[in-house]
Amino acid sequence: MIACAAALTSVSAQQPSQPSLAEVARQAEAAKASTTKAKKTYTNADLSKDNRGEPAPVPAAPPPGFMSSSLGKPVSAGEIIARSEDAVDQASGKAQSEEHWRGRAESLRIQIEKLQTRMTALTKPNEARDANPGAKARNEAEIAKVQQGLNGLLKQRETFEESARVAKIPPEWIQP
Repeated sequence: MIACAAALTSVSAQQPSQPSLAEVARQAEAAKASTTKAKKTYTNADLSKDNRGEPAPVPAAPPPGFMSSSLGKPVSAGEIIARSEDAVDQASGKAQSEEHWRGRAESLRIQIEKLQTRMTALTKPNEARDANPGAKARNEAEIAKVQQGLNGLLKQRETFEESARVAKIPPEWIQP
């Protein structure tokens, strides 16, 4: 117990003493006396005065529509859409001739027909081929290859028809 009391005494002796609340209040009062007072106090009345004499001009409302960078003037949304569609028509193939569209459609049609004919021949039952495991495996690999090519051509045809629709190509140009 004596050791405990001695330890407490030594710990309290090591802690630095903090200033008392009264001392802190005296220091704050001394600092307050040495600060300078503001020379001018501003009120809301001071803020509302305009010393320039005339009110600031109200900015004009922006013109309706959207600013066209190519025309340099505001245009309506409908006009922007029409101009964009015209640009797409010109860029996407409207400038291409009827012969181009008909030729491309015919080329795709012929390629698809050839692969469909080949697929029919490969899938036709054949006892000799089906009896030979090696021939059967080669035939199945050929069927997969032809099917992949046919899927690619069908996707090309879809893309071609969509581009013709966007370019507003008459349907009779691409149909047989």
